[in-house]
Amino acid sequence: MSVRKRILVNSVSNFISRFGINILSFFTLPLFIQHFGDSLYAVFILLNSVVESLIFFDFGVGTALGKKSSEYTINKDRDSYRIYFNWTFWFTSLFSGITGLVIFIFAPYWVRVLNIDESVHEIAITAFRIGSFYLTSYSILRIYQTILEGFEKFVIVNLFKIFQFVSLIVSACLILFAKLSFQTYLIISMLGNILPFVVYAYYFHSTTRIQVSGLPQFSTLWKSSFWQSSKDFFVIQVTSFLFSLADKFIISFIVGATQVVYYSVVTKIAFIIRMVNNQTLIVINPIIAKAKESKDKALIDKIIRQGGVYQFLLMLPLIVSAALFLKAFIRLWIGGAYTQYSHWGVLALVIYLLGPFSAMVQRVLIFGGYESKVKMVTIYLVLVNIAVSVILTYWIGMGGVIIGSIVQSLIAIPVFKKLAKDLLEVDYSLLTKDTIIATLIAALIVITFIASGLEHHIDSWAKFLFWGGVVFLLLVAYPAYRLFYKKDLFN
Repeated sequence: MSVRKRILVNSVSNFISRFGINILSFFTLPLFIQHFGDSLYAVFILLNSVVESLIFFDFGVGTALGKKSSEYTINKDRDSYRIYFNWTFWFTSLFSGITGLVIFIFAPYWVRVLNIDESVHEIAITAFRIGSFYLTSYSILRIYQTILEGFEKFVIVNLFKIFQFVSLIVSACLILFAKLSFQTYLIISMLGNILPFVVYAYYFHSTTRIQVSGLPQFSTLWKSSFWQSSKDFFVIQVTSFLFSLADKFIISFIVGATQVVYYSVVTKIAFIIRMVNNQTLIVINPIIAKAKESKDKALIDKIIRQGGVYQFLLMLPLIVSAALFLKAFIRLWIGGAYTQYSHWGVLALVIYLLGPFSAMVQRVLIFGGYESKVKMVTIYLVLVNIAVSVILTYWIGMGGVIIGSIVQSLIAIPVFKKLAKDLLEVDYSLLTKDTIIATLIAALIVITFIASGLEHHIDSWAKFLFWGGVVFLLLVAYPAYRLFYKKDLFN
């Protein structure tokens, strides 16, 4: 299968999987808030944020193993790969076990620090202790998804996400008909997330015949290039976490946990667009690693130049459509009380419109052997983000973290453009592409034509779907014409 076809198949597979799960979550979220209330929903959001953040604290060995998995498909060095896998498995097991124990013991401390409502303190403590077991098992089994993605087995990965669909449906039915408790809901949700990884583990061991062996000599790990690469990935992961998840912690610390609920609702569309973007583009990571291993500079150049265009054209129709009708969507979806913050949700979408101007270069640098360079840049960018976010959140509330992220994205554009020229000898600019310019003009025409008060007339899901679909089709028409009819968008 050609590189282009692999990217297309894997991207579509990831898109369908992630989009489907998030569409289902749209229907279950209002039910969740109605049944459990804002305070427990805040507990659910913050618990997931804590677990997701601590999963990154594997010192980057998981991501390094994913890169080695891609390289293994080229060099076939089975003995070295078995050592990398064994190191990663045992290191992650030991570290996640210790981290889970810390969460279990200090659960009351987490609840107080995160400013959770006192009325649900006891339930929150129990929830965090349940989450401690989830963190340990999830961290270990997550290794296998990283491996399969490195092998470009994205279709298999997405096929078994069906367990997440089932857990969402089961929990929704139990809330409706059996008055499900919050703790039971957590357990069902976490099992739905873990079960696919069990299947991935079985697939990996049965197809590669590589098994977990005894506890390795970690003294050799500290001296290896694998560990050096892992440390660089770790810094990048932590800073990426701070960019994507710290917003909720900042809001919780400064203005209270309940405000996290409002923030999560108005930025839900932006979050889904970010997830769809990340999951459709993650398929490029193993291709970059393989191109680096085989020294295919022409492919690297093409990924940067054409990948940014692809990402922009994927984002623009989604973002503009979402921005125009966000307030109407929130009103129909979850109620008018949340629409007072919808302007912050629109501003959050700007972050992901800026991403294509730097993200593809960042991806190429990380998986092309320049992770140490990216590490230093991301530290600087995230420190700027946090400083701006904290200061502005004190002044204006939840919008401060959104503005902080926009500032980071704007600074990243010239920084990564310079790195691409200095390290990869690629000088690119998306704004010189005629497709990009034409699409931007089309977007401005659509915004001017539509945004004259139409949003106020959308009072049903039928009207929302109709007008949202019209705007999306107008925006996607020209790129689709170039891609499928003229076939000159990507050479």
